[in-house]
Amino acid sequence: MAGHIYNELIITFTDNNETGNEYEADITAENIVEESMKLTQSICDENYLKFGGCIASEFSIDLINTSDRVFTQSLIGRWISVKLIKHTISNRPVYPSSTLYPSNTLYPGYEPDETPYYIFSGFIKSAKLSENDNSVRTIVAYDALALLYEADATNYVYTRLNDVGGFTIGVAINYALRN
Repeated sequence: MAGHIYNELIITFTDNNETGNEYEADITAENIVEESMKLTQSICDENYLKFGGCIASEFSIDLINTSDRVFTQSLIGRWISVKLIKHTISNRPVYPSSTLYPSNTLYPGYEPDETPYYIFSGFIKSAKLSENDNSVRTIVAYDALALLYEADATNYVYTRLNDVGGFTIGVAINYALRN
């Protein structure tokens, strides 16, 4: 890819270091079905956030099993972070030096640039095999705000508003995670 502009998608398991979770390597292009990523971000169509009435964002992608890696149902419940890295050529010229050696990863005369964009963070809700191809598994993930829907945090939010008079969304999400 030397000298080209391209994008790289990496899915990282953010709960790898937590007890009870097996280590899962990052998911890269070799295990992603081309053109399968879908990200839906929607907070309801009302002017206010109504707990239990919407899902904040949904991420889905098709993963292909290879001889080196097979995806299973064990992905369900894992926390992921999806990062898109934009690889470009910078306007900064590369000058010869005693430590610079020729390489096929440098565009002649200019440094490569990598700009990361974090596009999603959440937990995997389902990991189903494709009906047409048993080597493809479709995963669907939701962000942390969706936990408020699952925990039915509506009563908690209203009680908390009456008792305290206000709190942050983070406090409500933490409540949903604990309960």
